[in-house]
Amino acid sequence: MRRESFKGFITEEERLELVDWFNTSGSFNPGLSRGEWGYTARETTRQQKQVDFPPLVHELKERAFGLFEFTHKCVPQSLPCSQPIIAVKTFNGGDTYSHRDPTLIEGMAVLRLNVIIQKPESGGVLHVMDENGTVIEWETEQGELHCYEVTQHTHAVTKTIGDKSRYILIFSMQVPYDDWEQYRIIRNGI
Repeated sequence: MRRESFKGFITEEERLELVDWFNTSGSFNPGLSRGEWGYTARETTRQQKQVDFPPLVHELKERAFGLFEFTHKCVPQSLPCSQPIIAVKTFNGGDTYSHRDPTLIEGMAVLRLNVIIQKPESGGVLHVMDENGTVIEWETEQGELHCYEVTQHTHAVTKTIGDKSRYILIFSMQVPYDDWEQYRIIRNGI
């Protein structure tokens, strides 16, 4: 299973600007958990048709996509907001249940490029299952961008603990699975 990470993807100034946006935006709704919408321990912009993303979020999307040389079949994943962007807040006691994400294009997989905007006091640890069924605990840092494929790999996030919520931005690209896993999608400049 291919995993990529970029520590210090955002500056502290950018991170604080985004924390402020997460704290004040009215674009979040209760999330999906275990097949049911309305999960109040995690809120998301996933189902919104209009999201008040600040210009910085669009700049970060371009920065994230620019980290790789995508093959010709790759396309940004269109979501209800017409952007390949999701913001997620997970509160004390909230988690992300074990799941795989659907693809919108037959024969493609979804590559997630996640930016950790704010880590919780504890918990909120990403778990990803590799091809052999081994669960990999992936500790991520605040300000880091990490990338992995979510259609073929089951993934989850452990419970967030404490008063400090877990905030992430998610950018989505639909890619041929083998292009990602076989490193045909390469890092720019490498």
